[in-house]
Parts: sequence; C-alpha cells; structure tokens
Amino acid sequence: FGNVKIMLPLITDKEEVIKAKQLIYQSINIVSEKYGCDVNKPSIGAMIEVPSAAIAIESLIPHIDFASLGTNDLIQYTLAIDRTNNKVSHLYNPGHPAVQFLIEKVIRSCIKEQCPVSICGELANDIRQTKKFLKIGLREVSTNVSDILKMKEAISKIEL
Repeated sequence: FGNVKIMLPLITDKEEVIKAKQLIYQSINIVSEKYGCDVNKPSIGAMIEVPSAAIAIESLIPHIDFASLGTNDLIQYTLAIDRTNNKVSHLYNPGHPAVQFLIEKVIRSCIKEQCPVSICGELANDIRQTKKFLKIGLREVSTNVSDILKMKEAISKIEL
C-alpha cells in the first residue's frame, strides 16, 4: 500500500528490467489474490552504475519510471580501477572525459524523454560537478546527511 519505488541495481540492459518488472508484477498479483486486496503498482527505476547502462540509456528509458546515476561504481567501472586498492586508487578520476560524457549523456537523455533522473555517490557531494550537472538540467541530488546543509547552501547560490 502507499507509494513504493523500487530501484533495480547493476542494470546492464533492458531485458533485465523487463524480467524484473514481470517478477515484481507477478508477486503483486499473488499478494492481491492471497489477501483479496488491491496493491499499488510501484514505480520501477534503474541505478545507472555500469557503462553499458549509461551507453544504452535510451533503450532503458521506455521501461523505467526513474533513473539514478550511481557515480561511485560508474567511475570505477568506466575507468577499470578499484578505488579501494591503494595501488590504483590514484587513477580514480571523476573528471575523466569518459565519465563526464556518460553522466551528461544519461542526464540529457532522461530529460529529453521526461524520465526523472538523480545523481548519487561521492560525485554528488562535489559542488563544482553538481553545478555543471544542474546547469544541463539535473534536479535531484542524493548526498550524505552530513553534507546536506553545505550542499543546500551552495546549490541555492547557483544561477540556472
């Protein structure tokens, strides 16, 4: 009951979304029949955190209600580095042109198709990056609780 949103993690293509939605709706039907009540259908979204999902975002959008850019994993997978490994963590670069291209592609594609999109991860706490993404149309940012006031103040000063 109520408004439920389900975000599917590590999506790589539309077939995974289609299959997940089938299973979710099948489960809703079972619960509805078992308890004799109507169950609201949830909004289904995808965490865009692997390059294949970012590249193929246009094929995912018709099958999702919202998207969230998971920047920590997207950066790591795009640059083929482990940010927790001290030997290569210095290569973790949110400003890398490939990372920036993928993030901007997802934001622009979602906006074009009126699919709500948000951004989360450490990159969402970087006001310079967030400012750039807000200027191209991003309107939702998920940040650490400890950074909310700092981000809110910084965002309030941005002219769009």
